[in-house]
Amino acid sequence: MKPMLENQVLYFGSARPPVAEAILHAGPIEVLFRDGVFRYLRVGKREILRAVYFAVRDAHWRTIAGELSNLDIRAGAESFQVMYDCVHRARDIDFRWHAKVSGYVDGKIVWSAQGEAFSSFYKNRIGYCVLHPSTEYSGAPCEIRHSDGAVEVTRFPIGVAPHQPFLDVAAMRMFPGEEFDFELEFTGDQFETEDQRNWTDASFKTYSTPLARPCPVRLVKGENVSQSIGMKLNGKSAVEDHSSPDSEVRFTVYPEERTRLPRIGLKSASLIERQSEKAILRLRDLRLDHLSAELIPGDSTSEAEFLSAATTARHLGVPLEVALTAVEDSDALKRILIKIQSESISVCRWLADFQMQQPDRKLELEALEAVAQVAIGTGQNYAELNRNRPSECPKGGVHFSLNPQVHADDDATLIENLAAQSSVMSSLRDWIGNAPIVVSPVTLKPRIARSQGDENLPSGTIAMPDDVDPRQWSLLGAGWTLGSLKHLAQSGADSVTYYETAGWKGVLASQTASRLEGQFAPIPDAVFPVYHVFRDILEWKEAEVLRTESADPLRVDGIALMQADGVRVMLANFQTAKVNVVLDLGGLAKSAGSRQMNATNAEECMVYPESFGLTRTLPLIQTEGMFRLELEPYALATIDAWAGEEPACGANALHAGEP
Repeated sequence: MKPMLENQVLYFGSARPPVAEAILHAGPIEVLFRDGVFRYLRVGKREILRAVYFAVRDAHWRTIAGELSNLDIRAGAESFQVMYDCVHRARDIDFRWHAKVSGYVDGKIVWSAQGEAFSSFYKNRIGYCVLHPSTEYSGAPCEIRHSDGAVEVTRFPIGVAPHQPFLDVAAMRMFPGEEFDFELEFTGDQFETEDQRNWTDASFKTYSTPLARPCPVRLVKGENVSQSIGMKLNGKSAVEDHSSPDSEVRFTVYPEERTRLPRIGLKSASLIERQSEKAILRLRDLRLDHLSAELIPGDSTSEAEFLSAATTARHLGVPLEVALTAVEDSDALKRILIKIQSESISVCRWLADFQMQQPDRKLELEALEAVAQVAIGTGQNYAELNRNRPSECPKGGVHFSLNPQVHADDDATLIENLAAQSSVMSSLRDWIGNAPIVVSPVTLKPRIARSQGDENLPSGTIAMPDDVDPRQWSLLGAGWTLGSLKHLAQSGADSVTYYETAGWKGVLASQTASRLEGQFAPIPDAVFPVYHVFRDILEWKEAEVLRTESADPLRVDGIALMQADGVRVMLANFQTAKVNVVLDLGGLAKSAGSRQMNATNAEECMVYPESFGLTRTLPLIQTEGMFRLELEPYALATIDAWAGEEPACGANALHAGEP
């Protein structure tokens, strides 16, 4: 078929402006400067800080993006200076600041910001933030100097801390390696540290303006903000060679460590998204375990959408997972329960709020349990569950939702935050034991109550709803989903619900796909690349999940499944460059073949989803017990491997359908 979409649209879901970036050095410290953020501060291969950046958060905790200008980068072999201006404008907010960041040969870096409000507005936070990678610092020792000069010797938390582990932070000293340590000193405001894993961010964050202070606070036009951070490296005087990333990424499978796949479902789309017969057949082909629907008893719109979801679930042959909103009118719940029973609607699980554990809700809880098991929790982030733990462990387990961009929305942050999903699951197991853990829903963006705009306007360019991310229909979004499934499956989730069935937040386009300039083309009934992630995994839904480890999970990651007749590995490249992968299957296979979805065939796979299954499987060469393959930019690869010779049918016979 003739290509309609540019590579950038296939990669990211939308066209992208160029981003200013540079690799800088301050003695032995290497740092990536990208679009105003100082990322991945490393000494050798050891990451000592994830990021340093300046944030403007409005009265609703929304991050207001900044626009850089007058960028001046002066980079030497062992030192640098970066200066730029930045403007944050949105609604009534107009805040402008000047940055000067200097790195010195002795491993010292100073960040300084001088800002001014050009309008009066309410804010929750304005100032510098420092991210400490949780994979490096979980349980690590540190020293905190408080504003009165007292020094506290402590550690970063191992489990996800529900509240701030460090308060009143004037300075920090950290010990990432035996041969060196470093200090951070903060001026211009009072700082504290929170555990961002509560929001599935893979970091601890030290930020200004303590949460104990009342907020929002009105910033008056003309008011100034001045802050600085000083970093000093101790005990590392010699400048190391700044090594480039390894040319290959090793992906290792550990056959002895196994879990099972969670039950996997999708959230039902809203009433405006009508599923065609073709869409139903394609959804049925996914072999989902359930369909998720929301229900507010007594709300006519909500009940209509619930009944519509029940009809779709019947067509798919799956039960409903029901996210129930507690209401004061207990009779409304009784009426809908009667309707569920009279119409033989199959419910596999209720997702109820903490309120259902209150003594006066006992009869309602028992009525729900008579239909299906009840998980108690929150439709919000893990933070709400962590801070409001159920009084006793519910028989049906607990539930919460997640998304990767509560605090930042760039591509790198999305991929970085995948690791936090395992941290949350491990921490949750510490206090819930073996009770079921339900993650529902998983979305790319934070959800809002109702989408804005009409996704089904017949023509013309329309505004994108606030809870829609164009990466939903991109190769990057599909790769992120694969990484999420890896972490949630390996860490023991019992049930996971993703996205929606159809529409901008779905795995299928709507019948009358919306036209958005520079983004997804109007191809009715197409599938998105993420559809193929679910299909290739659920095709092996009876398989065991093997633990895997990527040597560089910010570049490549994936999942491994094993069943009697072989092993299936699925890999995603998270980068704009090709990546060579060394695949170590732990001696499980002698032969293997792979197929890729990338920019060369993604459109065909979207319009004719059967084509990815029919893509020719290329044999992989095994040398010294390893298989090697090259992943195209943002490619998704499915590798099938066998203990003996490749079956005569090969993986190409797994799917049949239109060419």
